[in-house]
Amino acid sequence: MTHLAELIEEELAERKWSMTDLVAHMGPHFTEHEWNVCQLSWEMFFAVRDKNVILGVVMAEQLDHAFDVSPKFFTEFHESWRRQA
Repeated sequence: MTHLAELIEEELAERKWSMTDLVAHMGPHFTEHEWNVCQLSWEMFFAVRDKNVILGVVMAEQLDHAFDVSPKFFTEFHESWRRQA
């Protein structure tokens, strides 16, 4: 089973997006503080691929904003990986 970060990395590569681009698509309305927290959260999610790291509701919704895909898809994908890890 693939970690959700790998799936997102593939999509970023296809779209030629950086992490900064991803965050920009997640929340163009973010304050500077929210932007920094969001980017740091995603950098940590990509770096720490441990089954104890969950994908919360807010992060799933951010992915929905960026990719226009149901938050449920991302949550279920990640939970499937956690069960296999």
